[in-house]
Amino acid sequence: MRRFIALILSACLFALCFCGCTRIPEKPKYEDAVIKPGDKTNTTTSAVPEEAMTVRLAVSKGPAAVGMVYLFDSIDNKSALGDYTYELLDNSKDAAEKVAAGECEIAAVSTEDALRLYSEGKDVQLIAISSYSNYYLVELGEVTLLSNVGSMTGKFYVPSGSLLEPIMKAVFAKAENNDVTVNTQFSADDLAGLVKKNRVIHTALPEPLASEAAAEGSKENVGVDVSDLWENLVRDTEYADSKICSTCIIANKDFVASHPKATAIFLKEFKASVKNVNSQTTAPGLVVNYKLAGDEEKAKALIAGSSIICKTKDDMKTILGGFLTFLKDQGASVTVPDVNFYYTKSY
Repeated sequence: MRRFIALILSACLFALCFCGCTRIPEKPKYEDAVIKPGDKTNTTTSAVPEEAMTVRLAVSKGPAAVGMVYLFDSIDNKSALGDYTYELLDNSKDAAEKVAAGECEIAAVSTEDALRLYSEGKDVQLIAISSYSNYYLVELGEVTLLSNVGSMTGKFYVPSGSLLEPIMKAVFAKAENNDVTVNTQFSADDLAGLVKKNRVIHTALPEPLASEAAAEGSKENVGVDVSDLWENLVRDTEYADSKICSTCIIANKDFVASHPKATAIFLKEFKASVKNVNSQTTAPGLVVNYKLAGDEEKAKALIAGSSIICKTKDDMKTILGGFLTFLKDQGASVTVPDVNFYYTKSY
């Protein structure tokens, strides 16, 4: 009898425990976003609970935004794990200034703008690299520069203020070509306008400007990714693992220090979004939906040409740090951040 009563009590206790358990939230409908409330993961921060907050995102249009479209969709559908608002901005500088001014916590910007903020002493950290090279050669007639770097003469045009200037100067220097002048007098938009009028023979432009400009011109052709030139440049050097980095994600330094879990959740959700952009057939539709491309064919070309990635932690130092250090070693006037620029903590 006592044994029977004990069994009954055990069953009741099990049922009580089971009913009292908290249901784990379902995984969002995109891969890898797996941090859930209550997860017990390693932390290098104190055990003091984080204050809940809405994370404000400022995102520049173009490749910086393309990798985030699934995250935007989850925010709009209220299925994101984190609590976010987001703003899509026409240019990278505006997004960069918002995070520098404390008007947002996280911004997706060009690498040039991230480095500019660092050199100005702004309290920002790099939390992810979001795209490799999205620069392409655009030439009048047949594209030949890749095989004729040493024999080209005249002017090679690059957008003013872009990392293309030191990149192309290093390319021509390695080829011992002193007959080329790298011209930086035009902005990317102005240079694209000249391409459309067939007034430029050799240039390099970022996507989607490269494809759009060449499509509207009657004789211009889009050639190889400038990353192919870079690979030839750094082959057999200690910087062989470096990459041209066009866009990245930066965050307010105080925010990532005081909200490591919120930062980790964002990076997980961003990584998942990037993976889906590169693999899912619904991606072009979302790119169009967020007005990053005019139609799905253009969206497909933009995705293919943008080299969307999510690289974090020590990978950032290898890829971006090596890229900038190589350029500086070649005499370029570029900013090479110290290790404190890179957010490498694990939660």
